[in-house]
Amino acid sequence: MKFSLVIPCYNESKNIELLLNRCRSLGARKDWEIILVNNGSTDNTLEILEHLLPQHPGCRVVNVQT
Repeated sequence: MKFSLVIPCYNESKNIELLLNRCRSLGARKDWEIILVNNGSTDNTLEILEHLLPQHPGCRVVNVQT
C-alpha cells in the first residue's frame, strides 16, 4: 500500500523549494508519494515545479487548468 500526500499549490512559487525540501525524506520512501497540485496558479508555480521535481524522487505534479 502507498500513502499519497496531496498538496495544493496555488500561486506558491516563493514557497515551492522550501516545501519540496521539507518533503524530501517522505518522497524518498517507497511507500509514500507526494503529489503537488498546481490548481490554476497565475504566477510561475508550474515552471518552478517542473524545474525542481527531477531532483525530488517520489514527488510529482498534477496541473489543473481553470
